[in-house]
Amino acid sequence: MRTSVRTTTTRTPLGLSVRDAYDSDLDAVADHVHREWRERHQRAPGLARVATDSREFHRARLAHALATGGAVCLVAERGAELSGYLFGSLARTVPDHLPARGTAVVARVRDFSVFRPDDWWGAGAALLAQARRRLRLMGASAVVVDSAGEDAGKKALLWRSGLTLTGETYLADLGRS
Repeated sequence: MRTSVRTTTTRTPLGLSVRDAYDSDLDAVADHVHREWRERHQRAPGLARVATDSREFHRARLAHALATGGAVCLVAERGAELSGYLFGSLARTVPDHLPARGTAVVARVRDFSVFRPDDWWGAGAALLAQARRRLRLMGASAVVVDSAGEDAGKKALLWRSGLTLTGETYLADLGRS
């Protein structure tokens, strides 16, 4: 389990620092994820079952990533205030539609967000750059970044950072019949 002792910090010209995430960061990250899920639920009511316990679910999942190692778990901060986070690891399975399937080690970033919508080019870019370096050192030759699709700032950052849109997922509640 990681402690609050900081071992790796990268400073950027924008007054940001990117460092390893620690247990002490998880409450702030889980609160942010919960708010995002609640907002997403308002746009997609089919997510209601996930949204009701998302804070505890995501906190436990992210705590597991920290405790087990083998993952890139980063936070960006300005001073002592968190600005964003990114959690990624080498993928056990790769979606069928990806060209690298079966031939490469692929990293997957499932949790990547910033705390202010206008901070994708600051905190988001710094987190993504550091994660790409770390994942490459772990042996990854490609990275898949999950995105819900409705965040235009995140989509622009990913596109301009050299990532290619490979698909979207749509949801419809079929009701109980």
